[in-house]
Amino acid sequence: YILTLHWHWFFDGDTAWTQKRKKKVDVGAMVTPGTPENRQLMKELSKTADTLQVFEDAGTPVLWRPLHEIDGGWFWWTDRKNPENTAKLWQIMFDYFTTVRKLDNLIWVYSAAAVKTRTAEYHKGFYPGAKYVDISGIDV
Repeated sequence: YILTLHWHWFFDGDTAWTQKRKKKVDVGAMVTPGTPENRQLMKELSKTADTLQVFEDAGTPVLWRPLHEIDGGWFWWTDRKNPENTAKLWQIMFDYFTTVRKLDNLIWVYSAAAVKTRTAEYHKGFYPGAKYVDISGIDV
């Protein structure tokens, strides 16, 4: 079997959708070591890795699609002003899951949003790099 999972990440117990959140997420603070947001990030990544470990232990590969529609703007993880923060968030997650937690069953699926009014340069700013992505596509 190959499972596919995408993560509607309810960071800090609040919804994934930007417009419905009670508290805005500062992705820049989240990717800065030592901040309260970064400590919460690492706590949540640890809990998620615990869940993904079940599949690792069972020898089950997972098409892992976190931060889907990464550049769309409707989820909290899209940092429109500083897209490199969103790319860094992906990199931190990747490094934690693969290097620290040794989850090698994850197939990393990157998906941009299908927004025709945005430029290629805009979309490129969110891309974490080929080292961090196994499959990429557009979420339509």
